[in-house]
Amino acid sequence: MLKWLVGSLGVMLIVAGVVALTSESSSHPLDAYDMSGKDVVETVSYLESNDFDRNTFAASIDGETLKVQDETSKAEYALPDDLFYASIAPYVDSTHACGIHNLVTCQGEMVEETFDVTIRDASGTIVFEDHVESQANGFFGIWLPRDIDGSVDINHDGKSVQGDISTFTDSDTCYTDFQLK
Repeated sequence: MLKWLVGSLGVMLIVAGVVALTSESSSHPLDAYDMSGKDVVETVSYLESNDFDRNTFAASIDGETLKVQDETSKAEYALPDDLFYASIAPYVDSTHACGIHNLVTCQGEMVEETFDVTIRDASGTIVFEDHVESQANGFFGIWLPRDIDGSVDINHDGKSVQGDISTFTDSDTCYTDFQLK
């Protein structure tokens, strides 16, 4: 009788574990925001422009993958083969060191400011040129062609900065070292 009881208990625990894994994997960290079916470009835009609870939600992007996680589930998105996401937070007075951008916890100094941005590849060809506005997190994000070494020029209210930028798989996605002077 004891063997049967122990065996039955073991089977019930295994079944409960499978059910728990199935229900966890069927949820998506962006279900509550109606974003679980969106592509990576739409998802990054949404994440970069909205506030999330830093204690319960995380979203990071490197040169290959966007990773999103809440308290109960995780999701990964592959970046397009031909695009790279660079998130930039120019500053005047203060910044933080960063390499891999966290779309939820990274905070830049210049919130909801407009910048003139030009990005050139190594041959001098302009790959991006536009007026951009930083989000509530102080960052603006740009989708760039993959596999370039280039330069970025940023202008804002009579101040400017120039710097290097690259878009390879192992390149930084978080640029916080562009001080406007």
